[in-house]
Amino acid sequence: MLSSSNLLQKLNAHLGNRAFYLHGDQGYPLRRHLITPHQGNNITQEERDFNIVMSRMRICVEWEFGELFKKFAFIDFKKNLKIYLQPVANYMVVATILKNCKTCFHGSQTSMYFQLIPPTLESYVKN
Repeated sequence: MLSSSNLLQKLNAHLGNRAFYLHGDQGYPLRRHLITPHQGNNITQEERDFNIVMSRMRICVEWEFGELFKKFAFIDFKKNLKIYLQPVANYMVVATILKNCKTCFHGSQTSMYFQLIPPTLESYVKN
């Protein structure tokens, strides 16, 4: 999905050499604007600390997926969804947009964790 989205190429074109990064888990490749956890037995304490901090941030992603699957349980039914027979990706996009609209009104665990006020619904839909 990352490869077919061309997201990394778009980030490179837009950000150039500026130090902005996406954080991916260890399944992602290390790239200019995509960082991953340090791996191995011989990592430094600083690298361990980095991994701990980033792990705490990444849990927020899991909260959002949990909320998505709780509100739209049918998209998590692996046995019932057929990738080539149903528009599964479209289901995910629509469910995510609707969940984000709800967040605009009521906030989320993630917005509370980072002490951020979600955008207004008008601003979210406009962008």
